[in-house]
Amino acid sequence: MVKKLRSFNNERQFQETFRSDFWDSISNDEENKNSVLKKIESIFNHLPEGCARLLNDLYLRGKSFLNIKEEQNYKNVHTVQNMKYKCMQQVKKAKRMKKRIPLGD
Repeated sequence: MVKKLRSFNNERQFQETFRSDFWDSISNDEENKNSVLKKIESIFNHLPEGCARLLNDLYLRGKSFLNIKEEQNYKNVHTVQNMKYKCMQQVKKAKRMKKRIPLGD
């Protein structure tokens, strides 16, 4: 139960970053939008390739766990969910290392 709650909180935090109203709010300001995209790209560049692909598919392309499972030949949906959790840990690690990673700030 705690693991599910933790996973839900991680997903919610990441999804808040990529909500459509978020993109709408920055779409009027092209410079701001480019800055956000550079930050995302910088973090993705410091992730393993599989994590970057998984998070890109989930959050930027809006694919479901089932679609990703089938496209990337994972054993089951739970495996994809576990991979997402591990990738989110990598994102948190990259954000903690922000001082060492130029994120466009």
